[in-house]
Amino acid sequence: MVKEQLRNYEIETSERNWKKESGEMEKRQEEERIRMENILSGNPLLNYSSQSGRVDMKVRRRWDDDVVFKNCARSEPKKKHDVFINDSLRSEFHRKFMEKYVK
Repeated sequence: MVKEQLRNYEIETSERNWKKESGEMEKRQEEERIRMENILSGNPLLNYSSQSGRVDMKVRRRWDDDVVFKNCARSEPKKKHDVFINDSLRSEFHRKFMEKYVK
């Protein structure tokens, strides 16, 4: 009688442990599935599942990206008017000459 009760108790505890372990395993699997779903849906580049809310991921180009003479006017500095200086060492000719041949 005692052996039978002890055996029934062992069977019940093993069943409880099995249910508990299987419940924990299912819970871990569900948490892993939710985590992977969050990872995949968090990055719009990897978001394959949302076909209804599809966002166009193309890089938009400006209309003048392929223009040959882009930014020409901005980079060209304004030229100063030629001013006559009566000093031969401070004249524009002397400065250009020194830059070209001496430096």
